[in-house]
Amino acid sequence: MGPGLAVAAKTGSAELLTSVREAFMTSFGTTMWVSAGIGVAGAVPAAALMPKRAAKPSEVAPIGISSNT
Repeated sequence: MGPGLAVAAKTGSAELLTSVREAFMTSFGTTMWVSAGIGVAGAVPAAALMPKRAAKPSEVAPIGISSNT
C-alpha cells in the first residue's frame, strides 16, 4: 500500500489514491472472510470430535512427583 500511496501523492492523482485505498480495503475484507471461514472450518470438527466428558484423573502420579502426603 505504501508505494501506491507514494505514487499517488507524487503525481497528485486523487483517483489513484482512491483506487489504492479501495484495493487495500477490498483485499483486507477478503482476507478477513477467508480467515473466518478457516477458523469455523477448524472449530466445527474440533467441537464434534471432542470427548463429551473430561477423563477421570489418573491414580498414578506424574514422574518425579511424590503422591505421599
